[in-house]
Amino acid sequence: MVWALDFQFDSTVDGHKIKIASMVDEHTRMSLLNIVDRSIAADRLIEELKKTFAIWGGPPKVLRMDNGPEFISEALQTFCAGSVGISYIPPGTPWNNGFIESFNNRLRD
Repeated sequence: MVWALDFQFDSTVDGHKIKIASMVDEHTRMSLLNIVDRSIAADRLIEELKKTFAIWGGPPKVLRMDNGPEFISEALQTFCAGSVGISYIPPGTPWNNGFIESFNNRLRD
């Protein structure tokens, strides 16, 4: 079981930036997590992952993500150690995380 995780950035009509964290199951294409906020730090992401893992019966075997600062943080790596594998896609290759990129396009629309 592989879940894909990614961030996208946008702004509100008044010009304030927002950050969106989304996660989908690559097999079912089901949206498992969506966080929308002005800022989403690694600690916040971990808290939301804990809740999501509890709701869906435990962690996936692998989380696929890019090399963004929240994803390469020591906090996230420590949280995942021993319970879920991390698969980082090479920088500049969003097609290697196609399920979440496709989801992000639909979410933005």
